[in-house]
Amino acid sequence: MLWILNPDAELELERPLNYQTNHATLAAMRRMAPRFRLLTGGDDMTLLPDLQEADPAPRRALLWCPTPGARRIAVGLGYKLPASPDPSVLARVNDKALLAQSPLPAPACRELLEGDGAVERAENLLAGFGPLRLKRRFSFAGRRQRKIRAPLKEDDLRFLRDGIRLGGLIVESELEISAEFSIHGMILPGGSPLLGHPARVEADRYGSVMTIERIPETHPRTSELTGLGLRAAELLGSLGYFGPFGLDVLETSSGLVASDLNARFTLGFRVGLGDRLALALSLLFEYAPAAPDQS
Repeated sequence: MLWILNPDAELELERPLNYQTNHATLAAMRRMAPRFRLLTGGDDMTLLPDLQEADPAPRRALLWCPTPGARRIAVGLGYKLPASPDPSVLARVNDKALLAQSPLPAPACRELLEGDGAVERAENLLAGFGPLRLKRRFSFAGRRQRKIRAPLKEDDLRFLRDGIRLGGLIVESELEISAEFSIHGMILPGGSPLLGHPARVEADRYGSVMTIERIPETHPRTSELTGLGLRAAELLGSLGYFGPFGLDVLETSSGLVASDLNARFTLGFRVGLGDRLALALSLLFEYAPAAPDQS
């Protein structure tokens, strides 16, 4: 099996009609490539832009995120992919607005900023909550985010206005974090989840994952994290999504906060699923083997 990596998937989901990987994004993807071994282990892997240089023999493959453009390229080269959700569902469940509007535990401030009054609203929130973090609706891997303080600077205003022009921004309280966790799983067609085990995550100052380790069964957060994983799976399944997912959770002085929900593969998926990984992947292929290409 081949892992086909398109870590710029969120950019395509944001601009589905005209997205093409540019040179700067491709260079960033190449720098990130060694970290993907956390997911792929010893399996073959390639970045999507390099797919034509991979072994052309038809074989099964998995996409980091099955965007329409990535599916079209892989299927066109003869790779056999599992079925994937409708593109509109894929976009909805990877939109950060979903988590902002969900019942999963949130920081003191988390909301979607959009429309004409967004800048004034951001200023009011700064006055009430102090430093905030802005996230593009299709941000990823700690990118496309900005920390803001009062008073807003010109670069802050530019980031705000650009985000509003693209459909809105998520604004959140800036948190003091004592630990970072993740919980991963596979949602099967029909909505049944196959859940992995919670893991502890170490990230760099930009939010990029460095190491992932499963926490012991006896860890005081194991049960709570598992419950959050099941709630996240229920939310995604209710919207018609099936496939891999990962929920990032932060530990703060006031408790756990769901910080990111990704309806795709994530770096921690292999560690989180552990000895259930092979079963999860086989079920993804088995339960929807003849779904039509959604390109």
